Amino acid sequence: MKLIIKIGIGAVATFMLLLLANQVAMRIEVIKAERSAKTFFDQLAAGQLDKAAEQLSISVADSTTARDGWQNDIQALKEEGFYAVSYHGLKVDYDDGCACTGRVDVTYLIDGKKQTHRVIFSLGEQGRVNQTCLFLRNSEWGEVWDKASCHPSY
Repeated sequence: MKLIIKIGIGAVATFMLLLLANQVAMRIEVIKAERSAKTFFDQLAAGQLDKAAEQLSISVADSTTARDGWQNDIQALKEEGFYAVSYHGLKVDYDDGCACTGRVDVTYLIDGKKQTHRVIFSLGEQGRVNQTCLFLRNSEWGEVWDKASCHPSY
């Protein structure tokens, strides 16, 4: 009987240790992804589009062309009066076995006025930002942003 109790306690302890290890691994993945996303959004808000482009996770054969395309599209928006100036509330979610998505409130300068909008982003290789989707309905700016950064054609 004592042997059965020892085996039961050992099994429960092993299960608890594995559960704890899994939780720690998930948290580490989220922290890494949040750092990567923070770097991207810091550079985007600072107007350092070349450095922000370097942080993108682009899985195409010619990643330089894709990064240049993204940078050119976002720069064109900036020249027309639509660009990010700050952000807050960055959060990466752990779901379906990875830290693959997140959200952040980004403040844009739109035609000279500051407006804050929720951006949903996905993360790709090494926790790098892959897509940034701005759900700004009935807005030319939102459509152009999403074409460049949420559904790029490169």
